[in-house]
Amino acid sequence: MGLMKSMIKKYTCPYIPLKEFRTNQLYQFIYDLLMNNPMIRLRDIYDHVLNHFGDDICQPEIFCPYKSGTEPEFQHVVRLSLWDGKHTKGTFDNPQRGRWKLL
Repeated sequence: MGLMKSMIKKYTCPYIPLKEFRTNQLYQFIYDLLMNNPMIRLRDIYDHVLNHFGDDICQPEIFCPYKSGTEPEFQHVVRLSLWDGKHTKGTFDNPQRGRWKLL
């Protein structure tokens, strides 16, 4: 068992401060954003989050080395918050690819 555990790589995405805001301030910000925009593109959500929280919190220059795409880590955190709102809380939905709305 010890050998098997040592063979499993543990990946840790880079830390960015926005992760600390994911379950409360980020979720509430996205909720308010969707309340004022009936159907909004994911790209626009990223832009609004970056403009609202700023570079110090989002750190858009940090990329996760464990993902195959070339996206800033803060975008992954935003998507996690959206998926949490969709699957756990049932408040968000993405009826069209790349677009989100409030239920």
